[in-house]
Amino acid sequence: MKKIDLLLLLGLVISIFHLGIANSQSGVGVGIQIRDTFGPRMGLMHPLNNSGYFHENVSFQFNVSDASDLHNCSLIINNKINQTNNSILIKAPGVNSFSMDNMSIGRYNWGINCTDNLGNNGTSPERSFNIN
Repeated sequence: MKKIDLLLLLGLVISIFHLGIANSQSGVGVGIQIRDTFGPRMGLMHPLNNSGYFHENVSFQFNVSDASDLHNCSLIINNKINQTNNSILIKAPGVNSFSMDNMSIGRYNWGINCTDNLGNNGTSPERSFNIN
C-alpha cells in the first residue's frame, strides 16, 4: 500500500474512534414514555343506589383515579350537567363531593363525568335515589 493510502486509512479509523467516544459520553440514553389513553375511573360512594331520603339536601360523594392530572369532573343529574369542579383530587376517597340543597320530591338518576388534562373522558355508572 502507498504511504498516502495508509495515512488516509489511519485518519479514517481515528475519526471513527473519536466519533464513538463522543457519542458514548454525550449522555444519550434510552427512555420509556408512557402515554395515557384511558379516561378517568370513578367510584360512586354516596348516595347509595336505589336509596331514599326524607330531606332535600344531598351530598354526592365519589373518588376518581387516572394516570394523568384531572381537568374537571361534573355531576350529572337526570342526564344533564348540574355542577362542574376543576379542583378534584385523584385517589382521595370521600374527599370529592358535590352538594345540592332543596331538591324537590322525586326520583333522580346521577353519575359523574371526568376529563383528564389529555382530553380523555370517563363516565361513571349511573345510580338512582329518591327524595320522599
